[in-house]
Amino acid sequence: MSNQKSGLVCSDCGKRDYSTSFMQTSKIKQEMDASGTCFDCAYWRVTVKTPPDTIIDGRTYSIGDIRKPPNSPHSGMAGRRFDIEYFDGRTVTTHDLWSGSEIPERYRALLPDNARFLNGAGFHRIGDGGAWNASTPPKQLAARQEQPK
Repeated sequence: MSNQKSGLVCSDCGKRDYSTSFMQTSKIKQEMDASGTCFDCAYWRVTVKTPPDTIIDGRTYSIGDIRKPPNSPHSGMAGRRFDIEYFDGRTVTTHDLWSGSEIPERYRALLPDNARFLNGAGFHRIGDGGAWNASTPPKQLAARQEQPK
């Protein structure tokens, strides 16, 4: 069985001759077959149907165990603090934040932001990659702002 299907063109992004060799039971494979899309586009189509809980600045995130203390082993973002405010008014502080993927432009209207980082946290692009600044605890942030410059 060939991993490439000659002549296939993704109906969403135009990618040619993409691989179709995936498990038949996979939701993404089923979407590929139903919509004539490549794996990447099928992934985002499936994600639109079951959106992630946290989308900030066009990037998906998952919050792990919010009870984890700072710098715990096996924590997302090395256990650093992230304060998040959801547009519905909820706020969450976590030391277990996991970054997902950057949402391609063509899917951003279907997966809009639903939250923002607080207290200086955020993703910053560096070349082809990037890095995250953690939140500064509010008391430390206030103390910095009170110091004369």
